[in-house]
This record gives sequence, C-alpha cells and structure tokens, in this order.
Amino acid sequence: MSYIYFQREIPFFSYCKLSIQTVLLLLHMKSILSEIADGHEVKVLSVASSVLRVKLLEMGLLENQLIRVLYRAPFGDPIAVDVNGYVLSLRLSEAKLVSVLSNDDSA
Repeated sequence: MSYIYFQREIPFFSYCKLSIQTVLLLLHMKSILSEIADGHEVKVLSVASSVLRVKLLEMGLLENQLIRVLYRAPFGDPIAVDVNGYVLSLRLSEAKLVSVLSNDDSA
C-alpha cells in the first residue's frame, strides 16, 4: 500500500503516515455512487460488504473500473450507469454500496 507523508506543525507529531484512500477521504473526493450527478464519470474504489457484493463485482463494478452515470428514473430510483460499454441499472440502495472517486475531467 502506498503512503503519503505530511509534515505537521506540532513538533512531537513530525510526520503523519496516511494511506492514499485516507487522504482522498479527507479531501472529500470520495463519495458513493448514488450521490453522483448524471453525466459524470467516476472510478470505483470499493464495494461494501453485503449480500449483493459478489453480484455487483460480477456485473463489472470492480476496483479502479471507470463508470459513467447516464441517467435516473423520474423519481431518482433506479439509476443507469455505463460499465464497460453496457448499461447497468441499479437501485439507489445498491448504488449506496459502491464507493467511488470523482473524476475531474467529466462533464
């Protein structure tokens, strides 16, 4: 695992060892798939442990996979995402299990 070192102003905490995922969480770049607006592209960070985890992984929501939120149903549930060229429909409860990293290049 990669680590980033930050020098702090407090002398007895001269270096703080943080993982990259912790830094991203601190920078508020990490979110869940259900919160991403239509048209944005994101990278999958992880899928939370649940009975649906294996199914979501089998459907292509693997770590570091780029996906794009295409559109939502009129009342917001379900949402459609583009995964490797096919459209996957997810309930909001399922999309809340997927942690993603926002991609700044998206429209």
